[in-house]
Amino acid sequence: KIRGAIPKMHIKNHVEACQLLWAFNYLAYSGETCGELIETGWSEGNQAAGSTKEMNDGHRHDMLDEYHGYWNWTKMNGLSTW
Repeated sequence: KIRGAIPKMHIKNHVEACQLLWAFNYLAYSGETCGELIETGWSEGNQAAGSTKEMNDGHRHDMLDEYHGYWNWTKMNGLSTW
């Protein structure tokens, strides 16, 4: 059984009702879960900012789509080694 939740650092930006329903700390069997793996992609994505800041909106959007698609593809391939 899989249940979704909101990462611990990200949930601080949500309203209190949302925090009570979806925070890892309040869900059974998940209180010690890191839950920040989704955020690691954004920190790596910041490296793309230097090469995309001079692009127009369309090119930047396409480039970031490609970047995140590649990031997700490599992450999924890496999961198979576990």
